[in-house]
Amino acid sequence: MKPTLLIPDPAQQVYERLWSEALSRFSQGQVELDPYLQHPERDFRRGISLIVRPDPAVAAQLAGLINELKALEPEQYFYQPEELHLTVLSLISAAATFERQQALLETYHSVLAPLFAQAQPFNINFRGVTASAGAVMAQGYTDQNRLNELRDAIRQALRPAGLAGHLDRRYKISTAHITLMRFQAPPRDLPRLVAALTAARSRLFGRTTVARLEFVINDWYMSRDKVQRVATYPLLRK
Repeated sequence: MKPTLLIPDPAQQVYERLWSEALSRFSQGQVELDPYLQHPERDFRRGISLIVRPDPAVAAQLAGLINELKALEPEQYFYQPEELHLTVLSLISAAATFERQQALLETYHSVLAPLFAQAQPFNINFRGVTASAGAVMAQGYTDQNRLNELRDAIRQALRPAGLAGHLDRRYKISTAHITLMRFQAPPRDLPRLVAALTAARSRLFGRTTVARLEFVINDWYMSRDKVQRVATYPLLRK
């Protein structure tokens, strides 16, 4: 009998790489401070995104970790429970040059609505955390790569409509992470923070069933007072 080949989860490889790179920076006392967070009144960046909100039970578990980290590093930027989100696709990356155009939003809607009507719900399991030099993220894992299949279907649907030009400008997203914290000030005690993150590397946060997506106009951080929901799309295929 041939041995079963275990195929590494692509998301796990990304999370491990991010963690390794972050540890290297942290060991040198280095973090990347977000220059916009200290002066939000100067941040006019806006864009358009498709996002998923975690189930309330998952959001509560993530909020518990956020509160623990906030007790260690209260000067950092932490997401509120209602701001927690997973970006399915950034249709237009947030930029100061963005202008809301109703006709453009309606064109997106005409493409997205029929696509999602034929899409099936799927699950995302949230387990552990990773980090970059500038942020801390919860790790999400999808069933059978369903999220990336949906992302590719969206990309393919947008191209004939001439709406794919803004996709993947920064990088091609391939994970199911949720950002929890961003550095906006020098940390009080970076080794202590790293120890807390290390302890949470395998922490279970629960499962979210993705049954709907939100189409939003957003700032860089999905701030609750700046996000405008354009539409909600249920995934209708049984």
